[in-house]
Amino acid sequence: MERLTPIDIENKKFKKSLIGLNKGNVEQFLNEILDTYEETYRENISLRDKINNLQDVVAYYKGLEDTLKKTLLVAEQTGEEIVATAKKKAEQIENEAHVSAKTIVGQAESEARRINIQKEQLIASYDATRAKMYQYLKTQMDLTMQEDDEMKILSNLSSSDTKND
Repeated sequence: MERLTPIDIENKKFKKSLIGLNKGNVEQFLNEILDTYEETYRENISLRDKINNLQDVVAYYKGLEDTLKKTLLVAEQTGEEIVATAKKKAEQIENEAHVSAKTIVGQAESEARRINIQKEQLIASYDATRAKMYQYLKTQMDLTMQEDDEMKILSNLSSSDTKND
């Protein structure tokens, strides 16, 4: 059965009969039906339009929801990648710091060994110079003492020569 429209109701014609109903009452009732049905029909169309609009809005928000889910997923993956990259960079910096520290410590140890060798050489040189100076001074003292003894002998000889003359 096909749906009636307000126009169908308005254009509906009844057959006349001898014992028929009061035409004015039928027309007045049909007009009331027509007004009510017309209002319901318009309301129905308006509600269908609203439903269509709301379905479009729901579809829009579902699309937006899907987009947001994808965006959040990408953001989460990006965050994880950033954390992983930061960890790798931190490890790299730490490794470079260890290598640099080892290099610095190695250089410091090498410098300390060089300074220690130089100190030992200076101590040995000092000891050798001191020994030479000691020997030189001792020799000088011995010579001075020997000359002093010789001077005394000469002095004694000279005084004895003067007494003999």
